[in-house]
Amino acid sequence: MHTKKKSILPIIMILIIVVLAGLLLWQFLAKEHIDLKQYITAEWKGFETQGTIQVTFKDQEVKAALIQAYHDSQKNIFSMMKQTDQTEVDALYNSIMWSVDHDQGLKNGDVVTLSFQCDEELAKKLRIEIEAEPTEFTVQGLQNGKVVTKEELFEHVSVSFSGISPEAKIAIINTSEDPFLKTVDFFVEIYQENYEIGERVSVQAFWDAEQALLQGYDIKADVTDCKKEYIVENVDQYITRADQIPPEVLDAVIAKGATLFTNGNDYGQRIFSEAHLNVSWTGGKTHFVWGTPSLLSIYFKALKPDVTDLTGKDYNDLDVIYLAPISQDDGVACKAEAVVRLSNLILRADGTYDMDAEKTRFISASYNNSSIIQNIITKYEDDYTVEKITR
Repeated sequence: MHTKKKSILPIIMILIIVVLAGLLLWQFLAKEHIDLKQYITAEWKGFETQGTIQVTFKDQEVKAALIQAYHDSQKNIFSMMKQTDQTEVDALYNSIMWSVDHDQGLKNGDVVTLSFQCDEELAKKLRIEIEAEPTEFTVQGLQNGKVVTKEELFEHVSVSFSGISPEAKIAIINTSEDPFLKTVDFFVEIYQENYEIGERVSVQAFWDAEQALLQGYDIKADVTDCKKEYIVENVDQYITRADQIPPEVLDAVIAKGATLFTNGNDYGQRIFSEAHLNVSWTGGKTHFVWGTPSLLSIYFKALKPDVTDLTGKDYNDLDVIYLAPISQDDGVACKAEAVVRLSNLILRADGTYDMDAEKTRFISASYNNSSIIQNIITKYEDDYTVEKITR
């Protein structure tokens, strides 16, 4: 009996050793498993030939799985023999990256390969097996895009001008009711505050190209260089040439100017002084009277386009010069030149004129022609073009 018991004991010991060795081998080989493909989804955006892949990586779920795998691995006797901590799990999580071989210009049937990367050495140390084999997605379900041409983009933009040239203003309004096209932004390519009639203005269109793709719009234009020119027109304008003034306006201003010779006292002393005539005083006062004026000459001045400082300047002046006698109570008289002026003559967009002769005003008088020329022509020549009007 004792002999039989002794023969069984070694067998039992061997079995125990085999089981323990198997357990140790299982512990040594055992690793926590995570398949990254389970945390990836893909969908298609855009339209046929211009599709894009939109990948969703469930990163928080991956992080939770890594943490759980790490805690489970710590129950392994071999893990207990290594010094690891939570920061290495975070480092492993941060090392996981994915990429696709192409993600733009896709069409149905194209195959997109998604690849993973991670710190494999750190994963081994943590006894976490990460399955990161490339996976393929086949493009499907893309519809044809809604084609929009450059011309169609600008069909629903209102570009208008208002005010008076050369101080006209521009207004740009997107009038489209299309859910995407109404988001297109239209703006002046090179901004300026004022515009002149006949000037060409480049208006540029800009849109969110990514959103256009996502919403299925196939815009046949370059988002960085989509422009259209507009001409400044249909606005009022300040007259810039003498030949723009109708004869009836000239006649009205000449007639109105002749009625303004009512108060000789404003310029009488100056004129008599220039003519070297004695001024007569009665009761400490002078009294000068204008005689009937006769037309001498007419000048038209228009502000030059390159003048930037407009302070105190009119855009144009119509100056009418008369020769008129002026006398005082003792009968002494002489002839002097006098100027009346109508400023800022306007041609309306509808072809009518804003040239109210009633706004004509008396501006200067002198015995010396040189003084008149200096005051209405010479001192303006830097900023104005000057034309003499022949009647």
